[in-house]
Amino acid sequence: MLYRRNHLIDQVYTVDGKAEIVNDMIVMDSPTGSMPGRSAAAIYRSR
Repeated sequence: MLYRRNHLIDQVYTVDGKAEIVNDMIVMDSPTGSMPGRSAAAIYRSR
């Protein structure tokens, strides 16, 4: 089990962007900031 945890930690450091370990799985975080927010707003308004 310790090997798997260390392996997951090593994998998180190689992920492009933000990620975290949840229930022994790597989960990508959603992008934050002004540009992703503007893009999301433009998509929402276009519907």
